[in-house]
Amino acid sequence: MKLGTQYPDFKKAGLIIKSDELPEEMWFASDKQQFKWLDAR
Repeated sequence: MKLGTQYPDFKKAGLIIKSDELPEEMWFASDKQQFKWLDAR
């Protein structure tokens, strides 16, 4: 990240419904596998 770059605060704006974290073994999985894992929760 560049120093001084401003990013929108989605949480403060009330746009975050749920926050979840992938387990470490899913970090390098494909997007398709990650979304499948998330959808199964």
